[in-house]
Amino acid sequence: MLEIVADNSAPFRSVNHALAFAYNFTHGTLKRSGMARMMGGPSGTGKGLAGLDGAGQAGMIKSAIASMPAIYQNVLIARFAPMQDDCACGARCCRGWRESDDWGDAIDWLAEHILEIDLCGSVKHVKFRRAVVSRYFGAKVSFITIAGDYGVNRDTASSLNARIVDYFRGVRVKGKNEDSNRMGVEWRARTEFEQKLREHGVVEEG
Repeated sequence: MLEIVADNSAPFRSVNHALAFAYNFTHGTLKRSGMARMMGGPSGTGKGLAGLDGAGQAGMIKSAIASMPAIYQNVLIARFAPMQDDCACGARCCRGWRESDDWGDAIDWLAEHILEIDLCGSVKHVKFRRAVVSRYFGAKVSFITIAGDYGVNRDTASSLNARIVDYFRGVRVKGKNEDSNRMGVEWRARTEFEQKLREHGVVEEG
């Protein structure tokens, strides 16, 4: 059950701020990842968002995500969890960072999901699928690199990307009202989760 903060005011301006906070709050502070800085919003102080109170709030937001359908869970995690964690393993190949477990698991799930719903056409290569999904959710990799790494035609990579964007982001038809446009899975996930948070006073009313 989500908890309203002590002063009964919503601690977050939007569902985006709530999710960025939940997935960047680490060990009593807000880990200022690229997404957290971009979203702005709470910095870990005020409105019950510091220390143990903040950790509790982050935990409750994550618990609410866990109650959603698996596709919505993984889309939200892939969008808002940090892509990288610091790494100091000392190995010669160490780059100082590694893919975060939450983000990586979500990308793995989504890469299998697009295969199950027959979004991939004739290309079934798991690492290729994963690379294209990762690109949609923020990984800095080009089609040229993806195609070259996995021996796939550039047009094939571009075509799969277009289908992924269509599925996750949706399509806006020019000249039509927004209600008549087809909204993607990511938009529906955010909308449903925002309603859940609004009902519990966690985000401000729009």
